[in-house]
Amino acid sequence: LAVQSWRNYHQYKKCCSSHDEKLNNPLENILQYPIDECLINEDWKQSGLASIIIIRKHGETGQFSFVSFLVDVFCLGLKNVMARVEVDKDAVADFIAIYPQSFAEIEYEECRGLILGAIDYARNLGFEPHDDWEKVKGFIEANKSYEANHKFGKNGKTFYVEGPDDDVEEIMRILGR
Repeated sequence: LAVQSWRNYHQYKKCCSSHDEKLNNPLENILQYPIDECLINEDWKQSGLASIIIIRKHGETGQFSFVSFLVDVFCLGLKNVMARVEVDKDAVADFIAIYPQSFAEIEYEECRGLILGAIDYARNLGFEPHDDWEKVKGFIEANKSYEANHKFGKNGKTFYVEGPDDDVEEIMRILGR
């Protein structure tokens, strides 16, 4: 087990909001909309932190919904999620622009495998996904089987990267079990 500090993650947090106040769960029927694009930060394999953005296009309205997942592939799994629904293309571009890293396109099924695999890996270590996971898991069809397409940990070992909002004592206690 190794520990490394990580610089402050720029947060943009507003999970699962909708412009339509009548919707109880604005992501409830999201699978009816096709995937428009899936992005991942280019340096995720080196840093161990994958910022994944999955965008779905609402065909009839020209609007988009997206979820951003912060995934620790070395240890903690899903650290953060942020979702927006019913936004225009400019709002999506503005959101992507707040990230300091460069993004590359990635296949949807590879995204699913990375996110769900990291969650399973972290659960085996004793860590649960971010609290908003339950609200957004339908966006990536979490109930459907996935292909494990990545080795988790760093060089085959759990490697904890300290984040600005981590409870380091609790994490170290769980890892020490």
